Amino acid sequence: LEANFNHKWQQLKSNKIFWALVAFYLLHLLGLCYTENLEAGINDVRTKIPLLLAPIVFFSSKPLVVKEFHAVLISFLIGCTINVTWCLLYSFVLHHNELVRNGSRFMSHIRLGLFINLAISCCVYLFLSSSIFYKRLLLFFLSAYFVFVRYKLGLASGLVNFFILSFIGLCIIIY
Repeated sequence: LEANFNHKWQQLKSNKIFWALVAFYLLHLLGLCYTENLEAGINDVRTKIPLLLAPIVFFSSKPLVVKEFHAVLISFLIGCTINVTWCLLYSFVLHHNELVRNGSRFMSHIRLGLFINLAISCCVYLFLSSSIFYKRLLLFFLSAYFVFVRYKLGLASGLVNFFILSFIGLCIIIY
């Protein structure tokens, strides 16, 4: 949509990470020559099209400025808050679900756990990058809310991933 395709092509030609990601996708295309189940192979290649398209968009566009990046994170947090609030209402108020897999209404429970972990990470990042007290307080309570939701919905894989993420984050902070 930005046009200026010559400049974008020059950016892509010189970016080694872009070509590594394209090669990864091409490796899947090459695998179609050796598959016994061509239908499943084509379906696999089709589902991996974002591995080809996302690098084209990200590596040919200007990077986001900090204000835009924060707006994206806040939008993500709003979406996650609405999602997990609906999951809580659906599971415990409307239907009294006892199965963890039925708690997530819009995606698998494993993906929901990963989204909650990403939301907690976004809260921590925005907390550390903000100096305004009420924003920091809101982000603190929002991250606590996400921890509560993950526990209440019984997202065990999200908890394991949270501990791994926390350990890596702690190592980065200490280093």
